[in-house]
Amino acid sequence: MKTNRKYRLSFDLLLAFLLPAAIFLLLLLRFHILPFGELTLLFSDLDSQYVEFMAEYRRVLLGEGSFFWSWHAGLGMNFMALTAYYLASPFNFLLVLFPEEGLPLAVSIITLLKISCAGTAFAYYLKKHYDSGSSLLPLFSAAYALSAYALGYAFNIMWLDALIWLPLLCAGIDRLLKSEKHGMCGLTVLFALSFISQFYMAWMTGFFCALYFLSQILIDRFPFKSFVRHALRFVVCVGIAAGLSAFLLLPTFFVLKNNMGSFGQEFPAVTGLFSVLQLLNKLFIGSFDGIKDCLPHIYCGIPAVIGLLLYFTRKQIPVRERIIHGLIFAFLLFSFWFAPLDFFWHALDHPSWFPFRYAFIFIFWMLTLAFDGFTHTNKTRALISGCAVTLVLFALPIIFDRRERDALTLFLNLIFLFVYAAAAFLKNKKLRTVIGTALISAELFLNGILLISEHIGGYTRLEDYRSFHTYYRDRTASVFPQGQDFYRMEKREHRNYNDPMGIGFPGISHFSSTASVRQTEFLKRLGFNCYATWCTYEGATGAADALLGIRYEFGESGKQDSLPADSGIWEHPAWFPLFFFAEDDFARYDFHSESDAITRQNDLLRLLDGSGSGSFFEPVPVQITALENLSADTTGTYRHIALDQKAYAQLQIETVPGKSLYLFLPGASLNVSVTVEGNELMNGNRDYAPFPICLDAYVSPDAPVSVRIELLNDPLELGFKAFALNTGQLAELSKTISAAAPQTERTGETTFRLSAASADEDRLVVSSIPFDAGWQVFAGGKRLPLKMIHESILGFILPAGSTEVTVQFVPYGFPAGAGVSGIASLLLLAILIFEKKASGNDPEAASQQAHQEYTHAVIPDKESVDKG
Repeated sequence: MKTNRKYRLSFDLLLAFLLPAAIFLLLLLRFHILPFGELTLLFSDLDSQYVEFMAEYRRVLLGEGSFFWSWHAGLGMNFMALTAYYLASPFNFLLVLFPEEGLPLAVSIITLLKISCAGTAFAYYLKKHYDSGSSLLPLFSAAYALSAYALGYAFNIMWLDALIWLPLLCAGIDRLLKSEKHGMCGLTVLFALSFISQFYMAWMTGFFCALYFLSQILIDRFPFKSFVRHALRFVVCVGIAAGLSAFLLLPTFFVLKNNMGSFGQEFPAVTGLFSVLQLLNKLFIGSFDGIKDCLPHIYCGIPAVIGLLLYFTRKQIPVRERIIHGLIFAFLLFSFWFAPLDFFWHALDHPSWFPFRYAFIFIFWMLTLAFDGFTHTNKTRALISGCAVTLVLFALPIIFDRRERDALTLFLNLIFLFVYAAAAFLKNKKLRTVIGTALISAELFLNGILLISEHIGGYTRLEDYRSFHTYYRDRTASVFPQGQDFYRMEKREHRNYNDPMGIGFPGISHFSSTASVRQTEFLKRLGFNCYATWCTYEGATGAADALLGIRYEFGESGKQDSLPADSGIWEHPAWFPLFFFAEDDFARYDFHSESDAITRQNDLLRLLDGSGSGSFFEPVPVQITALENLSADTTGTYRHIALDQKAYAQLQIETVPGKSLYLFLPGASLNVSVTVEGNELMNGNRDYAPFPICLDAYVSPDAPVSVRIELLNDPLELGFKAFALNTGQLAELSKTISAAAPQTERTGETTFRLSAASADEDRLVVSSIPFDAGWQVFAGGKRLPLKMIHESILGFILPAGSTEVTVQFVPYGFPAGAGVSGIASLLLLAILIFEKKASGNDPEAASQQAHQEYTHAVIPDKESVDKG
């Protein structure tokens, strides 16, 4: 009988894995998504962030990069923190099985596996928690794995791990409470996996686990001493798990202190977020309402609503249990509505996109109670009553909130409600269960169709992804830094902000939640199109390229004096080495003054030049040939005459022979669109920063450059400006800087050896490496202090007489975190040994196990009794 029970458990878990997998595969087939067509699951953040980060992570796993630092994003960045935030899921080890061009297929398979494993984990929890088999397990596992949250937010692929860990953690807590000497080791490992795979979601699951632990203590009426013992064991499990993950999370903590405000955000107002009646709509088919400014995605099948009603009306379930579980359910509901609680659930953060990210916890709890409700009743009358009340809940928002429902979703919900009610009349429980599983499968499939239809226009085609990556991977390979060399490269065309990381070349474009706002602000003030924690190559001038060591540029044409290096590749005549000497005035320059980007670049070059030979940039006259619906005042501000009509200016800019030409609109920000010869070079609905626009590709010796500037709504302050960059003078400065710079030998992914002639005085060494406290500089066996230059880039003082310097990177906090993880591993090992000994030496536990085996052999489980 014990063998039969194990076989039944395995069979139930297999069905719980296969049913959501089959439904999800049918959805992929329906929309011709990989592996069944040319569309991919790449949408939103999955397209612009995850898949590109996965490409870099795959390289690291294959030994082609550093786990500590990546040069393929934003001048360089701490890759350990990015891994903790986006990539630490155990499923991502599967990436090594796919070629780089096969990552979209890898995404489909990993998403399928995560959804299926979420269903399996939930079925395992239900099986263990209620200690009985049930033919309803596949039904509820599919409802959990294919909920509106799981499908609607699946493009945040890291969040799906939380759906797996949550049921397993609750099952681990149940096991911990059932024994005084066992369960700690397994629960600790589960918590550690949750923390490591996605610490942000672990905050949510961890808080709910604390609530779950307390609820089980109260329901089982533990004596106070026993409660204290179990509470201490629970805390120890969490503490050791935190220690096990410290090697990853401690360095990440220090990085996130510099991101876009993860810590110390303003506490929200004490208010409600929506009408409570609106939330009832979200329980039914077709309720998905987007990924921004939307309500919680809590749909998980109509049977979940029916079962929940059955749970709270069944007298077989103790009143105490229903009250405690009901309070948790009410608390989760209240959290959606009450702004401060919503803020708390999001780790004291205000998500600008993808709100109510903890909604999967509500789904888990709702389905858990609904499962218990169904297993405590088989009476037709109760099932019909549940369907009737569910129909009333469906109708309430329509009657009182005056919100129209789409005819199709109205029809589908009514049809399923009536069919579920009709199935309740079936006397054969086995037949009723089979039909119920078929119905919920059909319901989840149809809801998935409606949901994916909302996204379908944003899915990337496989050919578009492959052709772009293949083209630039081949181009970059021909000019990629080799051996001891280091320089950067960039391109004008971009698929998304993270192309350098996705393709694998040292660029500056990047967007992630772990990027430093200091670095973004530095690039923005240098003239690049940047905002918050994203940045692109748009806005690059020859001067900015030189300062950042950008040697190659990809595009149909290069800047003035750029040399063709290969098809579509241009080599810049001026680029500074990664490390170079500068005077103290360079570091003391007020980089955050009110100066514009062109003035700032010019000032930095003159400080490096030191010859006083004049400006590198010179103003160029701009001739306004036409103004439509615009007027200008004495300050040079242009305003609409009539706001409801188009407003634009037509300009002509004379070229300067031998110099690079730039248009600059200092007052432009989400307001101005710029078009040159039919090519849109600035988009007022997309581009935040007032960045310089290179006109070299449109320069003709016989005619001025014609530019059309359209104002969208706001006035344009400071007018229209143009500048010419003396590229010959810049090239001479580049040669001077490079000749004087220390010789740099790249000795590893994140290590450099610098050699310089001895000098009688201290010298400032400046680098275009973003400042990070993890960088270490050694000279003569001593560690040198770091300098943060312009509040962004790395520098240090080379002591007089020093000739050789070692520069290396170890994430700040990693050594301490690794030490803590080592200690935690020893503690976990001690717990494991203790539990093993307790299992062998505890006669009471052996007696209990024998009694359980006898009970299972003699007394059929509840489902067998019901069938009888």
